[in-house]
Amino acid sequence: LRDEVKEMFTDTLESYNVHAYPADELKPMSCEGVNTFGSESGFAVTLIDALDAMVVMGNKTAFERGVRAVIDNTRFDVDAHVSLFEMNIRVLGGLLSAHLLASDEATGFGIEWYEDELLELANDLGEAFLPAFETKTGIPYGAVNLKYGVEVNETTITSTAAGGSLILEFGTLSALTGDPRFRRVAEAALEALWDHRSDIGLVGAHIDIETGQWTQAEASVGAGIDSFYEYMLKSYILFGNERHLEIFEEAYAAVEAHVRLAPWYVEAGMMTGQLISSRYDSLMSFWPGLQALYGDIETATTTHDAFFQVWKHYGFTPEGFDVRTGAAIPGQKPYPLRPELIESTYLLYKATGDVTYIACGRDFLASLRLLKTNCGYAHMADVSTQKLVDKMESFFLSETLKYLYLLFDAALDRENIVDGGPYPYLFTTEAHILPL
Repeated sequence: LRDEVKEMFTDTLESYNVHAYPADELKPMSCEGVNTFGSESGFAVTLIDALDAMVVMGNKTAFERGVRAVIDNTRFDVDAHVSLFEMNIRVLGGLLSAHLLASDEATGFGIEWYEDELLELANDLGEAFLPAFETKTGIPYGAVNLKYGVEVNETTITSTAAGGSLILEFGTLSALTGDPRFRRVAEAALEALWDHRSDIGLVGAHIDIETGQWTQAEASVGAGIDSFYEYMLKSYILFGNERHLEIFEEAYAAVEAHVRLAPWYVEAGMMTGQLISSRYDSLMSFWPGLQALYGDIETATTTHDAFFQVWKHYGFTPEGFDVRTGAAIPGQKPYPLRPELIESTYLLYKATGDVTYIACGRDFLASLRLLKTNCGYAHMADVSTQKLVDKMESFFLSETLKYLYLLFDAALDRENIVDGGPYPYLFTTEAHILPL
């Protein structure tokens, strides 16, 4: 099973290199490249996002070739309007992780000729991000032009996840460059979001970065908020930031008190904690994995069980599922190759050693096989009809297949760098590996 996942990865990467590079994404049905990140020439997002996955799967040749291609062709001094959140987690995180692997012989993936070029690119990107933080609250704009800074008509509304999921990448960039500005702005943004919490310790999904007013005051652990929680705990794990652990503990207690409708999580009013919607959105699937990391195994297992039943029913997780009616929500039935449930399954298997999680992995793999197209794997438009769409997000390689590979490998010899390498590693929200 592990080798099958590796083959899926290798074949899809090869298709991307042949048909799409240097475009951001591969269209898996029409075998073409498409730029989805604001640059006409493309940033090769799929390649950058997949670099450390090549290492996880032990492919040194592909890694070295990929690093060379990025160094030779990727530049960030371009007129491109980009999502700060997506560029940070996919591209900045990918560059930093690959740099740490390529520059260190102890990893077994050190590259002899490598001279910190990826770190220079990461620094260029980080610099281009900084104008986004010049706001009244310190919470950054959701998007920025890499050449010209914040555009005149840029919206002042951003999501909590976008403003609060920067500290791992920005903190690592500061640590590697010795430039404290990146860490400072990311910490200030996280603190500012937490300062705007309600009296019962909840945050909403969208906020106005100039006024500090919540424009979407639903609290959840899903879309718009998810990785805000993840990054507080992981900031403590990676940097030893005690303050962020304290915030996480308070925030976690509030979520468990107000957002949990056991064994599910729902959407509640951030001011009152009253139920707004009994919707499980597929992004919530990361939560049991985070609970496992925190050590709350008991809650994690019951939550994962509930989430996995949705997968069993449809063969995939639809984007939205009503836990009261027990049905996918009309208009919210796609499965865009998301990794979150697989991620939680891997983390729970590592925490418990329970082989039922390997059985879950078999089910994931059986479903993903159905998405195979002539040059990749496609999004599913509707889990009820199983119709495919000509799209493949970069996270399919960087997260979905990486976590599935790690799950099966953890049941075998654990020879991969994460479970058997020279350092303990932490995953970013895009599954990029950073050494502790």
